[in-house]
Formats: sequence, structure tokens, C-alpha cells
Amino acid sequence: MTQPPVSLGGSTDRSRFNAIPRFGLFTEEHDALRSTVRDWVARELRPHAEEWEREGDFPARSVVREAGSLGLFGAKYGEDEGGTGPDLIADAVITVFFSSAF
Repeated sequence: MTQPPVSLGGSTDRSRFNAIPRFGLFTEEHDALRSTVRDWVARELRPHAEEWEREGDFPARSVVREAGSLGLFGAKYGEDEGGTGPDLIADAVITVFFSSAF
């Protein structure tokens, strides 16, 4: 039995998706962000991941604090909306590298 598609409702604002280019997805800004996040994850998270897993203790407060100081939260929202910008692609870049640490 198949499930009916999930409806996002008529009030969902999809205008931010219109800004995503269909070709040439990554800009120079995305490339710089990718480099920053990749280096930070390699330096600050990946070397400790196995130890944190083994001990069952992830230092969430310090990791989140440091990631926040780098501007890694709210990347899918522009500064005019309280985010760090620039767009959804930047948010995806950050998410990919965060998830690769573990």
C-alpha cells in the first residue's frame, strides 16, 4: 500500500528555492565556505570522533559554540531574516561536512 504524498500546505514560502541556480551550483563564496568547514571539521571534530563515541560523551556545548562563532548556523537564511546567509546551498555544504566527521 502506498502512502499519499505529503502536502506542505499552500502557505509554505518556496521563494527562497527560486534563487538556487540550476547550473553552476557552487559560487566562489560556497567554495570558500566548503574549505573553511572542511578544515574545521578535520581539525576540531574528526580527530576526536572515535573517542567521543567510545566514551559516549559529545561536547555539544563547546562544538556548537565554536560552530556558531564561525557562522555555521542559519546559512540557509539571509542576514535580513536573522541568518548568516547566503543560501540553501551553503547550508547543504555545512551539513555534508558536519556529517562526514562522524
